[in-house]
Amino acid sequence: MEVSIIQSNTDLKGKLIPYMATDEQLRHLAAVSVRAFSGDFTHEVIFGGDWDLAHEYFTAIIRAGLAGGELYGVNVLDEESGECKIITFWYLVSPRYSPVPKHWNNHILPELGKQRDDLFTPEELKIRWAYVHLVTDPDYQGRGFAKALVNEVYARAKANKQLIALMTEEDNVKKYMRMGFQERGQCSVSTPESISRDLVMHIMSRE
Repeated sequence: MEVSIIQSNTDLKGKLIPYMATDEQLRHLAAVSVRAFSGDFTHEVIFGGDWDLAHEYFTAIIRAGLAGGELYGVNVLDEESGECKIITFWYLVSPRYSPVPKHWNNHILPELGKQRDDLFTPEELKIRWAYVHLVTDPDYQGRGFAKALVNEVYARAKANKQLIALMTEEDNVKKYMRMGFQERGQCSVSTPESISRDLVMHIMSRE
């Protein structure tokens, strides 16, 4: 199995393509995301408990990542096909949410971002690369692909004297510490009444 790093203006096998991905590629990457994050509490809050929004949501943030950010992936070539199994890109709130999750995303979620940013100095905020969406196909988890991707992006940041940072739930803290991240602190916000508990996120960085 061959693993290589690709960026936003390449297709799933590393060939140069126009700036936006094809509809087929978007469906594939969104489907990988839906499978990988199935049951994830943070996304349950973002969706207001409505997982029917998941595919549309992930498609939207993939489009946003291609149009306004950088998309990095690990290209896994196996016996059957070459597919992008890991992706990280920018984030966009879908305009089709019902009023409750839409209000939470527009008004409560920004408070989480403010708490997060307070854990960084003004100078650090200017040089911070923020992970928003990092996902591994469940069939390929535990093989070091995510770590390889993180190391690649970190090397690019370090070469420019910058740092990388992310927010994650408690279950993932030890995993990211093994990748070289350190925890800076925690942030929390309330969730819609239909959700059972508050959202607590751990802020981590690698310098």
